Amino acid sequence: MGSWGAHFDLPVARESAAVARAAASEILRAWGYRERHWLDQVAVVLSELVANAVRHAGGRLSVELRAEDGRVVVCVVDGSPAPPRRREPVDADSGDGGHGLVIVEHLSTAWRVEPHPAGKRVCAEFKVDVTTDRC
Repeated sequence: MGSWGAHFDLPVARESAAVARAAASEILRAWGYRERHWLDQVAVVLSELVANAVRHAGGRLSVELRAEDGRVVVCVVDGSPAPPRRREPVDADSGDGGHGLVIVEHLSTAWRVEPHPAGKRVCAEFKVDVTTDRC
């Protein structure tokens, strides 16, 4: 499988998580990824990363996707240098969150925070079944 990359900017708005999820799913399908469960996991993690950036970071917001070497990496760049931190989950009915990084840790192979000139880049990696070049 070759190497692929995509980038798109988003407004810092509540609906950006849904837009990122849909756009990334379409991009990954265009790259040949078809396994629905795997695509859903990537979409959920990306949605959490974007929602965290909208809620806590502000400023610029963009999404980067890369596929190479048997893995897919999704990254969210936002305008704050402060790294995300795990919070204690609160009551789901309150809508106050606290589950985002737990979800990211559970569904991705690995995740990391990198400095970025605009603030920070938060990335999550996903393994791809290299025997078929598709998940």
